Amino acid sequence: MKPDHLAGSRLAEEMVANGHLSFSTAVTLRGRFSGTIEGTGHLVVAQGAEVHARITARVLTIAGLVVGDCHAEERVELLGSARLIGNVRTRALKLADGVDFEGQSEMIR
Repeated sequence: MKPDHLAGSRLAEEMVANGHLSFSTAVTLRGRFSGTIEGTGHLVVAQGAEVHARITARVLTIAGLVVGDCHAEERVELLGSARLIGNVRTRALKLADGVDFEGQSEMIR
């Protein structure tokens, strides 16, 4: 699955943003973001993106770098290029070969 398959809002590669991001549909981050991210949709951190944030989403797909704790109601998917430094709390966790994950996972019901 390509992480850019979703329609929705995007933070372009050359963009740098800080603060609070909230969303209810699909969002793809390709640039750099620092702060907090809270949403009820699908968040994609694309390959090459760098995110330093506490993340809450319904579904989270990571192909880039995330530093911070992540909570996803349905699932977290780490693609082969993903690097996650932080803890994960979710119902389902999928890790591809080559993932760099430094943290703990907690599976919720």
